[in-house]
Amino acid sequence: MEIILRYLLLLFICYFGLGVGAVIAHYVEEELKPGRKYFKVLKIFVFSTVVFYLLSYLKFGLDISIPTTLIMTLIVLLWDFRMKFINTGMVFYSFFAVVLFETKTSNYSAIFATLIFIFGLASAAEKIEKKGKSSVFLKLKTVLLENVLFLILGILLLIIFKS
Repeated sequence: MEIILRYLLLLFICYFGLGVGAVIAHYVEEELKPGRKYFKVLKIFVFSTVVFYLLSYLKFGLDISIPTTLIMTLIVLLWDFRMKFINTGMVFYSFFAVVLFETKTSNYSAIFATLIFIFGLASAAEKIEKKGKSSVFLKLKTVLLENVLFLILGILLLIIFKS
Protein backbone atom coordinates (compact mmCIF):
# COMPACT_ATOMS: atom_id res chain seq x y z
CA MET A 1 0.00 0.00 0.00
CA GLU A 2 2.89 2.33 0.79
CA ILE A 3 4.36 1.81 -2.68
CA ILE A 4 1.04 2.64 -4.33
CA LEU A 5 0.63 5.84 -2.31
CA ARG A 6 4.22 6.86 -3.04
CA TYR A 7 3.69 6.20 -6.74
CA LEU A 8 0.45 8.22 -6.86
CA LEU A 9 2.10 11.08 -5.00
CA LEU A 10 5.02 11.10 -7.45
CA LEU A 11 2.59 10.92 -10.37
CA PHE A 12 0.69 13.98 -9.17
CA ILE A 13 3.86 15.89 -8.33
CA CYS A 14 5.16 15.28 -11.86
CA TYR A 15 1.85 16.37 -13.34
CA PHE A 16 1.76 19.55 -11.28
CA GLY A 17 5.10 20.54 -12.77
CA LEU A 18 3.00 21.57 -15.76
CA GLY A 19 0.78 23.69 -13.55
CA VAL A 20 3.68 25.37 -11.79
CA GLY A 21 5.32 26.05 -15.14
CA ALA A 22 2.10 27.57 -16.51
CA VAL A 23 1.68 29.89 -13.54
CA ILE A 24 5.31 31.01 -13.59
CA ALA A 25 5.20 31.52 -17.35
CA HIS A 26 2.05 33.62 -17.05
CA TYR A 27 3.76 36.07 -14.72
CA VAL A 28 6.98 36.36 -16.72
CA GLU A 29 5.52 36.52 -20.23
CA GLU A 30 8.05 39.09 -21.44
CA GLU A 31 10.86 36.60 -20.76
CA LEU A 32 9.29 33.70 -22.65
CA LYS A 33 10.17 34.72 -26.18
CA PRO A 34 13.93 35.10 -25.57
CA GLY A 35 13.90 31.88 -23.52
CA ARG A 36 12.15 29.73 -26.12
CA LYS A 37 15.36 28.09 -27.36
CA TYR A 38 16.41 27.30 -23.79
CA PHE A 39 13.10 25.55 -23.12
CA LYS A 40 13.66 23.27 -26.10
CA VAL A 41 17.22 22.52 -25.01
CA LEU A 42 16.07 21.84 -21.45
CA LYS A 43 13.33 19.49 -22.63
CA ILE A 44 15.72 17.52 -24.83
CA PHE A 45 18.33 17.39 -22.06
CA VAL A 46 15.79 16.14 -19.52
CA PHE A 47 14.45 13.53 -21.95
CA SER A 48 17.99 12.31 -22.65
CA THR A 49 18.73 12.12 -18.95
CA VAL A 50 15.55 10.11 -18.33
CA VAL A 51 16.50 7.67 -21.10
CA PHE A 52 20.03 7.33 -19.72
CA TYR A 53 18.84 6.72 -16.16
CA LEU A 54 16.20 4.28 -17.38
CA LEU A 55 18.83 2.25 -19.19
CA SER A 56 20.97 2.40 -16.07
CA TYR A 57 18.02 1.20 -13.99
CA LEU A 58 17.53 -1.67 -16.42
CA LYS A 59 21.17 -2.65 -15.81
CA PHE A 60 22.54 -1.84 -19.26
CA GLY A 61 26.23 -1.01 -19.37
CA LEU A 62 27.66 2.31 -20.49
CA ASP A 63 28.65 0.75 -23.81
CA ILE A 64 24.93 0.39 -24.61
CA SER A 65 23.44 3.24 -22.57
CA ILE A 66 25.43 6.10 -24.08
CA PRO A 67 24.94 5.24 -27.79
CA THR A 68 21.26 4.41 -27.21
CA THR A 69 20.73 7.71 -25.40
CA LEU A 70 22.44 9.62 -28.20
CA ILE A 71 20.38 7.88 -30.87
CA MET A 72 17.13 8.51 -28.96
CA THR A 73 18.09 12.16 -28.51
CA LEU A 74 18.75 12.58 -32.23
CA ILE A 75 15.46 10.91 -33.09
CA VAL A 76 13.58 13.18 -30.68
CA LEU A 77 15.35 16.26 -32.01
CA LEU A 78 14.44 15.44 -35.60
CA TRP A 79 10.93 14.41 -34.64
CA ASP A 80 10.24 17.46 -32.47
CA PHE A 81 11.22 19.89 -35.21
CA ARG A 82 9.22 18.09 -37.92
CA MET A 83 5.99 17.33 -36.04
CA LYS A 84 4.16 20.60 -35.59
CA PHE A 85 0.65 19.15 -35.77
CA ILE A 86 1.04 16.50 -33.03
CA ASN A 87 1.03 17.29 -29.33
CA THR A 88 4.56 16.06 -28.66
CA GLY A 89 4.16 16.72 -24.95
CA MET A 90 1.50 14.02 -24.83
CA VAL A 91 3.90 11.52 -26.39
CA PHE A 92 6.67 12.47 -23.95
CA TYR A 93 4.33 12.24 -20.99
CA SER A 94 3.04 8.83 -22.09
CA PHE A 95 6.64 7.61 -22.09
CA PHE A 96 7.23 9.25 -18.71
CA ALA A 97 4.15 7.56 -17.22
CA VAL A 98 5.50 4.15 -18.22
CA VAL A 99 8.97 5.00 -16.86
CA LEU A 100 7.58 6.23 -13.56
CA PHE A 101 5.40 3.14 -13.21
CA GLU A 102 8.25 0.79 -14.06
CA THR A 103 10.54 2.33 -11.44
CA LYS A 104 7.95 2.85 -8.69
CA THR A 105 9.62 0.44 -6.27
CA SER A 106 13.18 1.73 -6.72
CA ASN A 107 15.15 4.70 -5.48
CA TYR A 108 15.29 5.91 -9.09
CA SER A 109 11.63 6.94 -8.97
CA ALA A 110 12.44 10.16 -7.08
CA ILE A 111 15.08 11.05 -9.69
CA PHE A 112 12.62 10.40 -12.51
CA ALA A 113 9.90 12.41 -10.77
CA THR A 114 12.24 15.37 -10.39
CA LEU A 115 13.26 15.21 -14.04
CA ILE A 116 9.66 14.93 -15.21
CA PHE A 117 8.72 17.90 -13.00
CA ILE A 118 11.49 19.97 -14.63
CA PHE A 119 10.35 18.80 -18.06
CA GLY A 120 6.85 20.01 -17.14
CA LEU A 121 8.14 23.45 -16.24
CA ALA A 122 9.79 23.87 -19.63
CA SER A 123 6.93 22.27 -21.54
CA ALA A 124 4.32 24.52 -19.91
CA ALA A 125 6.41 27.62 -20.55
CA GLU A 126 6.60 26.69 -24.23
CA LYS A 127 2.84 26.15 -24.42
CA ILE A 128 2.01 29.37 -22.56
CA GLU A 129 4.17 31.41 -24.89
CA LYS A 130 1.93 30.31 -27.76
CA LYS A 131 -1.34 31.12 -25.92
CA GLY A 132 -0.94 34.90 -25.89
CA LYS A 133 -2.91 37.15 -23.55
CA SER A 134 -5.45 35.25 -21.47
CA SER A 135 -6.11 34.58 -17.81
CA VAL A 136 -3.82 32.44 -15.72
CA PHE A 137 -6.66 29.98 -15.06
CA LEU A 138 -7.37 29.51 -18.75
CA LYS A 139 -3.69 28.89 -19.45
CA LEU A 140 -3.46 26.52 -16.50
CA LYS A 141 -6.53 24.59 -17.61
CA THR A 142 -5.27 24.35 -21.18
CA VAL A 143 -1.83 23.05 -20.23
CA LEU A 144 -3.14 20.55 -17.68
CA LEU A 145 -5.88 19.20 -19.93
CA GLU A 146 -3.52 18.78 -22.89
CA ASN A 147 -1.42 16.37 -20.82
CA VAL A 148 -4.07 14.67 -18.69
CA LEU A 149 -3.21 11.43 -20.51
CA PHE A 150 -0.14 11.24 -18.23
CA LEU A 151 -2.36 10.89 -15.15
CA ILE A 152 -4.85 8.60 -16.84
CA LEU A 153 -2.14 6.31 -18.19
CA GLY A 154 -0.30 6.28 -14.86
CA ILE A 155 -3.44 5.28 -12.96
CA LEU A 156 -4.45 2.73 -15.60
CA LEU A 157 -1.04 1.10 -15.38
CA LEU A 158 -1.50 0.85 -11.63
CA ILE A 159 -4.94 -0.71 -12.00
CA ILE A 160 -4.01 -3.14 -14.77
CA PHE A 161 -0.67 -4.29 -13.36
CA LYS A 162 -1.43 -4.56 -9.65
CA SER A 163 1.71 -5.11 -7.65
